[in-house]
Amino acid sequence: MTYIEIFKELIKHEVSSSSGDKNFVDSLFDQIKERAIMTGKTLGFSEVDTTTLKSYFETAKNEYLSVNPIDPGITHSLTKKGFKTWLTLEREKEINWDYSERYFRYLEKSGRASKVVKETKGSSHSILSKMADPKSKSPIYNKGLVVGAVQSGKTGNFNAVINRAIDAGYEIVLVLSGLMEDLRGQTQQRIEKDVIGEGKIDSGEKTGAKGVGKIKRFGVRGAGDGSGRSVYQVSTITSKQKDFSKSVEKLDPTLNDKYVLVCKKNVSVLKNIINWLHNSLGEGNDKHNIPLLIIDDEADNASLNNMGAKGSEYASKTNGHIRAILGLFHVKSYLGYTATPFANVLQDRNEKPNVDWIISNTRRGENVEKQLKLVDNIFPDDFIELLNPPSNYVGAKQIFETTAPIENKTDENEKIPLIAPPVDDYIGNFPSRVFEGDGGEIIGVEDIRSKSEWEERFGYGGYLCFDSFKDYRKETRAPRKEDDFPKRLPDSLKVAIKCYVISLAIRETRIPSMINSELHQPHNTMLVHVSRFSLWQNTTKDLIVEYVKDIISKINNDKPQNPNSIYAELKKLWFSSYGFAHIVENIKSYLPKGYDDEFMSPIVFDSLIPVFINAVEGIEIKAINSYTKDVLDYPRTNPKKIIAIGGNKLSRGFTLEGLTINYFIRVTNYSDALLQMGRWFGYRLGYLDCCKIFTTQDSLDKFNDTTRCIEELETEFIKMEEQGKTPENFVLRVRKHPGTLKITRPSILKNATEVKWSYQDSLIMTTQLKVDKENVINIWNNFKEKIAPKFNETHRQDILMYKASAREVINILRNQPNNFNEKDPEYLAKFIELCNVKGYLTDWSVALKISGSSKPGLSKESVGLRQELKITNVELAKRSGPKKRDDIGMFFDRNLFRASGKSANIISSNEDMSILLTPQQKTEARNNFYTFKAKELKRKDDRLSDKEAQSKAREEFKTIPERYYREKMSETEGLLMIYLFDSRYSFNQLGVDDKRYPTLKKEFNEYVVESGLEDVINTTPLVGYAIEFPPIEKDPGGTYLKGDYDIDEDIDGYDNEDEIEAIPDYNVL
Repeated sequence: MTYIEIFKELIKHEVSSSSGDKNFVDSLFDQIKERAIMTGKTLGFSEVDTTTLKSYFETAKNEYLSVNPIDPGITHSLTKKGFKTWLTLEREKEINWDYSERYFRYLEKSGRASKVVKETKGSSHSILSKMADPKSKSPIYNKGLVVGAVQSGKTGNFNAVINRAIDAGYEIVLVLSGLMEDLRGQTQQRIEKDVIGEGKIDSGEKTGAKGVGKIKRFGVRGAGDGSGRSVYQVSTITSKQKDFSKSVEKLDPTLNDKYVLVCKKNVSVLKNIINWLHNSLGEGNDKHNIPLLIIDDEADNASLNNMGAKGSEYASKTNGHIRAILGLFHVKSYLGYTATPFANVLQDRNEKPNVDWIISNTRRGENVEKQLKLVDNIFPDDFIELLNPPSNYVGAKQIFETTAPIENKTDENEKIPLIAPPVDDYIGNFPSRVFEGDGGEIIGVEDIRSKSEWEERFGYGGYLCFDSFKDYRKETRAPRKEDDFPKRLPDSLKVAIKCYVISLAIRETRIPSMINSELHQPHNTMLVHVSRFSLWQNTTKDLIVEYVKDIISKINNDKPQNPNSIYAELKKLWFSSYGFAHIVENIKSYLPKGYDDEFMSPIVFDSLIPVFINAVEGIEIKAINSYTKDVLDYPRTNPKKIIAIGGNKLSRGFTLEGLTINYFIRVTNYSDALLQMGRWFGYRLGYLDCCKIFTTQDSLDKFNDTTRCIEELETEFIKMEEQGKTPENFVLRVRKHPGTLKITRPSILKNATEVKWSYQDSLIMTTQLKVDKENVINIWNNFKEKIAPKFNETHRQDILMYKASAREVINILRNQPNNFNEKDPEYLAKFIELCNVKGYLTDWSVALKISGSSKPGLSKESVGLRQELKITNVELAKRSGPKKRDDIGMFFDRNLFRASGKSANIISSNEDMSILLTPQQKTEARNNFYTFKAKELKRKDDRLSDKEAQSKAREEFKTIPERYYREKMSETEGLLMIYLFDSRYSFNQLGVDDKRYPTLKKEFNEYVVESGLEDVINTTPLVGYAIEFPPIEKDPGGTYLKGDYDIDEDIDGYDNEDEIEAIPDYNVL
């Protein structure tokens, strides 16, 4: 215990016995100072002066305020039909939870909020209860999947599961930790700290107690549990330096111990494990009577059987080896962890093959074969668990596009502004496509992957020296590692490095207030992810080394007052639209509800000037690949400042300590894999305002698509849990979700000749509105002339309606200009037609929202409405124009206004989507929502009674999600809701904060003038559409040939530089 921990306990006690707020906590020092001194004396602490004591209090107070309000998130789960747990209350009492309790005490001591630790206890218990009973007398094989956000603490969760599994009786735990040795070593160290309690504390140090081992040691060096009972010490055969190599296999470790092994998903490593386990079988046995748990981290990567569509006798080697290991045990559980579950639930689910899996070994020059039985598959038939991260997690939903807004203190619930302007100057130095110039020079060009993309970008014209897409594909090729790139650093990368320098200085100023805190992150990292080619990474390193040397020299020698100095450059960057001035001053208003950070204190640029010299001292530049042998090591007692250049080794799963600046231009077609590469998600206590993301527009679009799709499917998952559905139901939903196909790797779908999808039980909106003059006018005129005259009744005084047939709605979608994207109208229309055949979606209502915040709006005559309607004006909705550079680029370059900012939701109120319901149905919908939220509140605080939880739910949650209303709709009904947006706001001519965005109005005015829209935007609204589809129990779906989706295939194959198992090979059994 320290003085800081004493103060935290005293603060906690004082707050628990009062209703103290932040001001109350701020004022506690004088009240609790003497008690802290007395406790310190009792514990034998040295006396400290009042100033030092006050600094300890400030650290404890800031820690308490930063973690105490945290909403821990709630775990949700789906289980197979008829599920019944083995982990009864009686069985729980029989288990000594030594490893588990030690781990949870360690988490609390490490500064984790008690509410978060409590949720980790609950979620790990829930997962264990669904795994196979380790004491089962009969063969059993359970398979589950745990889904959690990228960098949100999945490792901490599966370490909790490992600790519980050891306590419950599992004797071998095999952790499959990605493809890269760096990640495996990092996971090994984490497990030594979180589970085993023994190992090297830092590289080069002696082995000893670490992590949980400092809470309590087990084994012969341990003190037991206090009752004379010793606790068995679990061992690990692997180490940070060594995977389960051939030499480890030859040691033939006994199976008379309990083990946790951390291994790569590498064919050779898995083969070594198979040989060890197979050779250890007792005479006449083909399986071990030892309970096995496999935890597969990044389970969507390499583990899946992409060859399964060929039949049950086919398997990729990695998948086959994993199934062979499982096949060697009577009692086993397979538990996958991932942030992007699409591939896992889309994988093939074959039956157990009838033929053996062959493992070949060479012994004394002769080929020796082992014949093994495989389990059927690793599909999560038994359960899927969804981990919701705590409220201090910053992930995709806080940065990228979502349907639901995040709750914070900004005026419009804006996303956290971490994204720099899209990188558009990289192609000449980090190309994804090249051609040979006249002089033989290899030149980088844009990577255009389909004829339709060519036509969209260039029409029937040309690009550079290429007259057609055919010529372009013929004359260009994929780059090779030996191509001479990069030639220089793009300006955008230089800007990113300067941002890193500023972030170092900001964090330097905060060290005094954080250094004594358990929550202090001492390291500083910048990620430069530019190519998978090691040679390109090494050249980039050399260029960055020279550039950083130049910056450091200037910082040490330039005079800060000189207008041409490096200080002037940094100051200009500080005050730029994407710089630090605004976010450092206003970061707390952007933090989501339930997230506070008392360590992020505002600062002005001039206060950084004296700090820069120390801030840039000791910067290391490393290229993390097999050529350089550079390693990322973060010693506990030696803070690092690292610019890390890399590719795949710095992507999935790997944690970069103190990551602030991210320069990410790696091109991939796989949107779900792209999300996994986002190392910038996670927890950034004390330095979130120092973070920036530099990436391409294409990557931003993919991040937005993937984030929205995951958000929708998570909502669907929670809804299915409420309804008692199974993993199979969720799988069907994922397979039919329209967004899944857009973001899932083609290799997962490549064997399918057709794909089904469905719009049932969904809200489809036009989230990108066309803003070129022709479309703005045509869509508005079409609405005025063909839709507006049909409105004949008023609903709720703010909505006009008319009844329509399915054919009329299909006509609006197919034949009338609208703001849906190119392909959606046909798919939507086709779905409605398929439903009509079976008697669904036959009765439609078309509605128009006529109230809005832009008043007085337009007269009913100018809108084209009937004279007899008893309204005067149609008020317009406000949708502020784009502020972020990527959205501005889309507006100017592609003539599309993306409804982002706070969310991609265009509906004014969720209540709008309830207009087809009776009063009783609306009440039932609201009650269903409050009942669900009350259950969640009780899970978070079991002291609440049912009545208190219901009351608190109604008090805290004022907005009913539209899906609760949708669930009450009839299967025969559909709703098309139309919104009119005031173009003056969308084109940033009104409603702009000129102080924050001094040039924005002028930029957009120039666009308006150049496009001939001056008069148009004053009288012509933008027209948004939202279509509400009801739940349909017997979902007809729609079947389309795969080719209809224009899936991007990796046309040129794949260079597997720095990749392990990049192209899955396969066996025929």
